[in-house]
Amino acid sequence: MRVHSLSETPHVELHSEETGEKLSVSFSLAEVFGFKDVCAFHDVVPPGRRSSLPHIHTAKEEMVLVLTGTPTLRLGEESAQLRPGDFVGFRPGEMPLHVIENRSDEEAAILVIASNPPEDIPIYV
Repeated sequence: MRVHSLSETPHVELHSEETGEKLSVSFSLAEVFGFKDVCAFHDVVPPGRRSSLPHIHTAKEEMVLVLTGTPTLRLGEESAQLRPGDFVGFRPGEMPLHVIENRSDEEAAILVIASNPPEDIPIYV
């Protein structure tokens, strides 16, 4: 048995390939175990950044748990500040587009867990 620690894992800085915008710093927990049917990411969202671009998925179920910080959930034109322990979920094709933003002065950390259907198409705007 091997126990893994987030503090010892190499996180990768994500960015938008289209705009070059710097996004979160992320690590795939599911890849460590070779999981194919589930995705799990530890994302650190620095102040002023987003976890991703606003998006929906055509087939993927997704949920986000706030670990640290006070990120903001944006659903279309609406937004809500989140705290540690808060969690939200998104069904496939569910509008409006969603994104986690960090509008605070401190890092925020989130755990993103999702299904991983091969037919999923993420739609970014």
